[in-house]
Amino acid sequence: MKNHAKNLSHQPCKTGLRRIATHGLKKLAAKVAVCMVIVTIAGCGSAPTRTTPDSDPLDLWHQETASMISNGQAAEAAELWLQRAEARPRSAIDMQLYATQALLAAGQAVQAESIARRLSGLDLNDQQRDLVGLVLAEIARDNKQWRQAQAYLTLNLNGLPQWVAERALRLQAEVYLNNDESLAAARAMSDLIDLNPSRSLAVQAELMDTLGALSDQHLGEALGSSGNSASFNGWLELMAGLSPSLLAGDSIDDYLQLWRWQHPDHPAHNALLDEMIERYAAVNDPVTEIVVLLPQNGRLSSAAKAIEDGLIQSWYEIAPPRPALQFVDSSDPIGIEYLYSQAVASGASHIIGPLERTQVAQLAASGSLDVPTLALNEATESAINLYQFALSPEQEARSVADRAWSDGHTRALVIAPSGEWGDRLYLAFKEQFEKLGGHVVYDASLAETENDFSQPLRRLLGLDRSEQRHRDIERILRQPVAFEPQIRPDADFVFLAARPDMARLVRPQLLFHNAQDLPVYATSNVYSGIQDPDSNRDMDGIVFCDAPWMLADRATIESNPFASSDGPSARLYALGRDAMRVVPLLALLSRHGAINGATGELSIGDDQRLSRRLSCAQFVGGRPRRLDDA
Repeated sequence: MKNHAKNLSHQPCKTGLRRIATHGLKKLAAKVAVCMVIVTIAGCGSAPTRTTPDSDPLDLWHQETASMISNGQAAEAAELWLQRAEARPRSAIDMQLYATQALLAAGQAVQAESIARRLSGLDLNDQQRDLVGLVLAEIARDNKQWRQAQAYLTLNLNGLPQWVAERALRLQAEVYLNNDESLAAARAMSDLIDLNPSRSLAVQAELMDTLGALSDQHLGEALGSSGNSASFNGWLELMAGLSPSLLAGDSIDDYLQLWRWQHPDHPAHNALLDEMIERYAAVNDPVTEIVVLLPQNGRLSSAAKAIEDGLIQSWYEIAPPRPALQFVDSSDPIGIEYLYSQAVASGASHIIGPLERTQVAQLAASGSLDVPTLALNEATESAINLYQFALSPEQEARSVADRAWSDGHTRALVIAPSGEWGDRLYLAFKEQFEKLGGHVVYDASLAETENDFSQPLRRLLGLDRSEQRHRDIERILRQPVAFEPQIRPDADFVFLAARPDMARLVRPQLLFHNAQDLPVYATSNVYSGIQDPDSNRDMDGIVFCDAPWMLADRATIESNPFASSDGPSARLYALGRDAMRVVPLLALLSRHGAINGATGELSIGDDQRLSRRLSCAQFVGGRPRRLDDA
C-alpha cells in the first residue's frame, strides 16, 4: 500500500441542497379609496346622490383573486376576470390577461394559451406583452422546455399585481434553476421573499439550497456585485460563512448567532436557521482514513491511473489536517471481498472503489457493507453503505434528450453506430425523449468502418422520397421539372451518438445533403478532450453535453500538475477529483440536493446512485464553447 497521509481533515466545500418549492405565497394587503360626491339638483323635492369612484377597485379584486387561488378557487377567479373584461371594454385586455394567470393556477393551460395567443396579435403595451410572455413561459415550463420558457421571460415586475408578480418570480426561479443559472434563480427567490416574507419558509430553504450549489468563485463574485439588494447580500454572506464552518469543526450555532446579530432585519426565518443546524449536525461521519481499491494491472489499469491522479490532486486541495489515504491493488487475484475486509480491518473509515463492474456486483451482493463505500462503477443490485458513481454513457444520452427538449425540440432523427454501444445510447436517448413527450421520427445505424454515409443519410433525411416524388411528377407531366431536393419536414433536430472520427464525417455530409437547418446534438463522445481546431472544425455547430472539467478554462486545466487532467483521460481524472470531494458528503447528499463537481452537478438518489447533470457546449471554430458563456 502507498500511504500518502495520516491525518484527519474535513474539506471546506459548498454543499448544494435543492428542493423545488411548490406552495403558493400570498399577501393580503390593499387600499380602497372612494370619493363621494353629492350632487344637489335645484327644483327637486329631494336631493338624489351618486357615488363616483376615483378609480376601479382593482386592488380589491387582486386581493380577492389571491385569496381565491389560495383556497382552490382559481377557475372561479378566472371566470370573474373574464366577466369584468366584458363589462369594461377599455380594460378588457388587462383583465383577460389576469384571467390567463388564474387559469394557469387552475391547471387550465389550453384555455390560457388560447387567450394569450389571440391577444398577442393586438397592439399591446409593454406590460401586456410581458403578461402574454408569462403565459407562454409557464406553458413551456410545464412541458419542461426550459430554454423556451426563459426566452419568454422578459418581465418588468414593476406595476404588476402582487399575486401575478409572485407567480412570475416563482416561475423565474424554477426556469433559471433548470437552465443552470443558479445565481439568477437565487436572486428571483430573494425578491420573492422580499415581496411576501410572511409565507416564505419553503422558498428560503430552496434559496439556501441553490446558493449552496454555487462554486466558491461564483459565490465570491456574487458577494462583490454592486447590484445586490441588502437582503440578497445577507443570504450570500450566510452561505459563504456556512461553507467553511461545515467541515472545519467550528460551531454552526455560534456562526448563525453572529450572522443574525449582523443582520437584525433580515427576513430569514428562525425555523430555517434551526433546520440548517439540524441538517449539518446530522452529518457526523468523520473521514479518518480512506482506502482506495483500484487495479494496478490489467485492462483497466490506465483508467485507474487517471482516477488516482484526480484523487491525489483533490486530496492535496483539502485543508490540513487531511485524512490518511491508502491505495490497494484491486487486481490482486486474492479477490475483492478479502481485500475489502482487510481494508476495513486496517482502520478504513471510508472506501473508494472498486472500478471493475463485476467486483462492484460482488460487493453489492453482500447486502450490507461495513463502512461507507463509493464504488466507481455500477451494478444491478444495491447494498447498505454502497454508493455507486459511474461515468455512464446512457446517462449522458438522457442528458442530451433533456437539453434538446428544453431547447424546444420535439421530433428527433437519430444517428448511431451499429453495435452494442450504439444501441445502448440510442435506447437511453429514445426512452428519455419519449418520456418527456418527444418522438423519434427515424433512425439510422452507421458502420464506423465506413467513410461514405450518403445512402443511409439520404434515407434518414427523406431525400430518397423527395426524389421519387420528383420522378413521379415528371412522369405524369411528361416533361422535365425544375427540382431541388427537400429534406423531410417532420423532424426538427438530429441526435448523434458518435466518436470524433465518425462525427467529423457525418456533420459535413449532413450539410451536403441540405440539412444545415437541422441542429445536431451529441454526447460527450464526439469530443476527445484534445484541442485540435483544424480537425474539429468539421463538427462546427454540434451541441454536446460533457463534464464541466472538459469545458473548463484552458489555463485551469493546463496549470494542473497531472498529465491525465487533459486529453482523453481527463474525464476519469475528473471522476477521481469528485470521488475524493464527495466522500465526506455522502450522508448529507443522501438527504439533500446537489453539489457542483468536475464531472457535473452531483446528487444522490434513493437508490444511493450518484447522478450527474452535465454542462453543454457547441463547437465554434473547432473549439468547444460553453453555451452559458456564449
